[in-house]
Amino acid sequence: MKQDNDKSESVKSESISFNFEDKSFLPQKAIFHWFSGNVFIVLLLIALCATLYFVIFWLPQSVDKAGVVNEASVILAKEPLKVIDESPWHEVQLTKYRRAAQEVLSTLLQQQQVLEDKHVELWNADEFAQAIKTAESGDLFYRTQKFDQAITTYNRALQQLNDISAQADSVFSDYLEQGIQALAANNAQKAKEKLQVALYISENNEMATSAFDRAIVLDQVLLLVKAGEVLMDELLLIKAKEKFTQAYALDNHEPRVNEQLLIVNQAIMTRDYSTAMSAGYRHLQIQQFKSAIKNFTLADKINPNKADAKDAIEQTQNKRTQFYIADHIKKAQDFERSEDWLLAKGSYQAALTLDGSLMHARLGGIRTLARENLEKKILYIINKPQRLANKNVYQQAMLTQQQAQQIKQPGVKLAQQIHNVEQVLLQMNTPVSLRIESDNQTRITLHRVGELGSFLSKSISLRPGDYTLVGSRNGFRDVRQDFTLMPANQLKKIIILCNEKVTNG
Repeated sequence: MKQDNDKSESVKSESISFNFEDKSFLPQKAIFHWFSGNVFIVLLLIALCATLYFVIFWLPQSVDKAGVVNEASVILAKEPLKVIDESPWHEVQLTKYRRAAQEVLSTLLQQQQVLEDKHVELWNADEFAQAIKTAESGDLFYRTQKFDQAITTYNRALQQLNDISAQADSVFSDYLEQGIQALAANNAQKAKEKLQVALYISENNEMATSAFDRAIVLDQVLLLVKAGEVLMDELLLIKAKEKFTQAYALDNHEPRVNEQLLIVNQAIMTRDYSTAMSAGYRHLQIQQFKSAIKNFTLADKINPNKADAKDAIEQTQNKRTQFYIADHIKKAQDFERSEDWLLAKGSYQAALTLDGSLMHARLGGIRTLARENLEKKILYIINKPQRLANKNVYQQAMLTQQQAQQIKQPGVKLAQQIHNVEQVLLQMNTPVSLRIESDNQTRITLHRVGELGSFLSKSISLRPGDYTLVGSRNGFRDVRQDFTLMPANQLKKIIILCNEKVTNG
């Protein structure tokens, strides 16, 4: 039906289309001419109309409405029984055994991979090949769906692999031992071969890793040791040590390297110790104590187990102490002769620091301290004569002068100082003239003397010293003036008056 429609549509698309917009009547001749030219289209339209009539009007009436059957039993009774060519139970069992076989196979493959990672072909190739052959025979059962036999065969292959795996620790120990023995025999190639297999079996084993690393550099280490031994024969100890040190950096467990390092270090220590001791005694002989102790100390550091260097250090220290004590005493005596009491006292103290039992240094320290204190008092009098304006200070200065005059053989410096003190005391006891001018309205008071009154001008005589004038006047601000009278710098006059009025509020 669909094909007829397609053909009808195809014919229509090829025929002349109707013009439905033209509403004029065609002549009968034209209509007849059209029908005669399109007979196939007309027949096709008639067939379509008949088909529509059959589907719409006749077919619904031919359906038996009361004969609707819903029961499956009725349907099955009408249909002939057919045999189903399926075995669900068998399929389920096959699936179950297939899955079990796959699980065993998965474990088998994992164990195979573990052994292959350990390069089992290098240490148990025959048994491993037999296990693989057993597993392959299990594949034959699996492909023919004999899963129970496949499972049994796979399990046997797995057991064989497990047995091989159980041997790994023992095999590892054997290869490790052989590698270490080859290493001790300086057979680098064999050591690397055996230790490489051991590392395949146990890649994280520290002993095997360390031994393998040593085997890799063994030839290079032996060459360095040989070169170092040649240099030692030529007494080139430092260069020999460099070779042994390079070998040690490559392999610090090699017995020959450690032995040669010990020998060369001992030789260098003996040489350097002897050199340092000789240099120390040379410096001690010419009293270069610091350099001597430096060399003896170096010798002691080089070989602290020998007592020679310690004894030499003690001997040098004693000689240095005696030398410095004598030097300090001599300097102190020189400073006393030049009347430099501070330096003399310091030298005696330096000697006492080295040996506190020196009596002549103690006495010298006491003597120079007393002379230093006397000199300070004298210089204070000379440098600050204005203080002598105070009667107590003046009396104390007189006592200091008398103390200085009692010293026998005072020396040039002290004699000059005594003379200077006498001059200062004389000058400070001689009055100095001063003229004071004012405005006859300001009341003037001189501290330590008294009130002078109001005046235009007044002359007075005062002993040298520090003074203060104060002026006051009603209605004016007080004034104050400090001044110093000195014999060598006499004031001619001082003007003091109150001229600043005080205003209220």
